[in-house]
Amino acid sequence: MTAEPPPITNLNVLIVDDDDLFLEVLALEMEALGCSVQVAGDGAAALRQVQLAPVDVLITDWQM
Repeated sequence: MTAEPPPITNLNVLIVDDDDLFLEVLALEMEALGCSVQVAGDGAAALRQVQLAPVDVLITDWQM
């Protein structure tokens, strides 16, 4: 029998991607799981956001 994974609720997630549709879809999915989500369209915007508020998880595009 496999153990249940721990819940991911209450995590502060920052999603960084230059694809607006991907940002919107992933943000909605993470919010549905109970995460607090911020989005950024590029690396510079992401750096500004993490200076203002810490994040628990960073999801980023490999190629922007």
